[in-house]
Amino acid sequence: MVKAPPRQVPSDLQPQHYCRLAIQYYLMGWTIQAVRSGRLALAGARAQEAKGHDRRLDGTPFSELSREDYDRFRGLIEGLDKSVSFGEQLLSFSRSITTAIQEGMDASSQFTDELIKDNKTLRLLKFGLEESFKQASKLTQEALTRTAEEMTRISQPPKEVPDNLSPQAYIELAQRYIALGWNEQARDSLLKVREMEGERLKGAMAWNLMRTRLPKEPVPYLAEEGLSDARRKLLMGKEEEAAEVLEELTMRYPQLELAQCSLAAIMIRQGKLEKAERLLARALEINPNYFNTWVELARLNAIGGAILESQRCLDKACELDGDEPAIAPLRQLISILSRFY
Repeated sequence: MVKAPPRQVPSDLQPQHYCRLAIQYYLMGWTIQAVRSGRLALAGARAQEAKGHDRRLDGTPFSELSREDYDRFRGLIEGLDKSVSFGEQLLSFSRSITTAIQEGMDASSQFTDELIKDNKTLRLLKFGLEESFKQASKLTQEALTRTAEEMTRISQPPKEVPDNLSPQAYIELAQRYIALGWNEQARDSLLKVREMEGERLKGAMAWNLMRTRLPKEPVPYLAEEGLSDARRKLLMGKEEEAAEVLEELTMRYPQLELAQCSLAAIMIRQGKLEKAERLLARALEINPNYFNTWVELARLNAIGGAILESQRCLDKACELDGDEPAIAPLRQLISILSRFY
C-alpha cells in the first residue's frame, strides 16, 4: 500500500529522516512542508559540520550522500526557501493571472489555453507561493494580464494545422500543440511528417512523439473540451473542480489514458496515493507507451518509498524519450532518496 507522508512535519526526527521527508514533500508539491523539513535536515548537518567535519560528510547524518548530492539537496531547499520567502512579500505571477481571469476574463479564450502551454513553468512559479496572493492589487493584475495577452498574441500557434511546412517545422509545431493539450492538431502535424519522411530520421521522431506523447486513440471532440476545461480550472486554482471534470471523463471515456494520468497527478498532490496508483495502473493498461504515466509512476513510487520500482519506471520513461529534460533532475532526487532507506 502506497502511503503519503504526514501533512504536518513531525517533531524530533533525525536529520536524515527530515531529508527524506523534504524530498517526498517536494515530489508531491507540498512546498511549505518541504522547506520546513529541509531546514531541519540542513540544521542537523551544519551542527555536525561545526563539530569539526567542515567540508566532509563523514560522521554527519548525511554520510551516505556524496558531497555533490548533499550540495544538490542543499541547493534545492535553499532555492525553495527563497521562493517561499519571496512569495510571502510579493504576489505570485501565476495566481495573479488566475485572479484576473476570475474577475472577468473569458476562461474559454485562447489566452487561457496559451497560458497553460508551459505547464511545468507554471507549476514552478506556483510552487511554494500558495499563500502569497491575498494583497494583490487589481491594477497590478490588469497590467500583468495585458502583458500576458500580448505575449500570447505573438506566440500562439494556429488552431488549424498549416500546409507546406518543413518536417522540422511540423515537429516543432506538434511539440507546441502537445504542450497546449491540443492533441489532435499535434497528431495531424506528426502525420504530415510521416507522410513526407517515412521511416527516415524525422519520420521516426514523429512516430515516437505520436506513440509516447499522445493518447493511443484519437481524442473525441467532447473529451478534448473536457480536458481543456480541467486545465483551465487547474490554472485558476480550482483543483477540486478540475478533479471532478477528470473523474467524469474517466467514466465517459474509459480508454482515455490522458484523463487517467491527469487525474492521478492531482491525486498525488492531494495525498491520495492509493487512488493515484489505481489510476496509473489503468492508464498503463490502456497504453504502456504513454510517457507521462511512467513519470507519474516514478514519482508516486519514490514518494511511497518503493525506490527500485521508481527507478524502473524512470528507466522506462527514459527508453520512451531519453531527451526529456525532466528525467535527469528526477533521477537525481530519487538517487538521493534511496540513501535514506
